[in-house]
Amino acid sequence: MKLCIITGLLVILIINFAFGQDIQTDKHPIDLKTEQCLSIDSNQSTSGMINCIRTAMEEWDAELNKYYNLLMDTLSIDEQEKLRAAQRKWLEFRDKEFVFIETMHGNMDGTMWKIVEADSHNNIVRKRALELTSYYNTLILE
Repeated sequence: MKLCIITGLLVILIINFAFGQDIQTDKHPIDLKTEQCLSIDSNQSTSGMINCIRTAMEEWDAELNKYYNLLMDTLSIDEQEKLRAAQRKWLEFRDKEFVFIETMHGNMDGTMWKIVEADSHNNIVRKRALELTSYYNTLILE
C-alpha cells in the first residue's frame, strides 16, 4: 500500500514538473535533474523524494540569485531600486507562504504531505527564478 502511495505521488510530482514549465517547450536542466533524482529506486522513499526536491530548491535559489545579480548589473539606478523593493516583498511573501504551507501540511495525516510541502516550497522559488530569468533575457535581447 505504501509503495502505491509513493508511486502515485511520484507520478503527480512528475506531472507537476511537466505542466509547470510556464510555456517552455524544453525542460530546464534543474527540472531534468530532479526528475532523474526522483526516478532512482533508492529515492522512492519519503526522505529520498524530499532530498531530491530540496536539492532542486537549492539549485533554483542559486539560479534566482544569479539572475537577480545579472539584472542588478544591467538595470538603471531607478530600476534597481524598484527590483530591490520587489525582491524584498517577494522574500517576505515567500517566508509567510512557507509558514502557511508548513502549518497546513503539518496538520494533515500521512508522510506524503511532507513531500507535497517540499514540492510547494520548491515551486515558489522555481517560479521566481524563472521570472527573474525572463526579465533578464528580455533586457539582453534589446
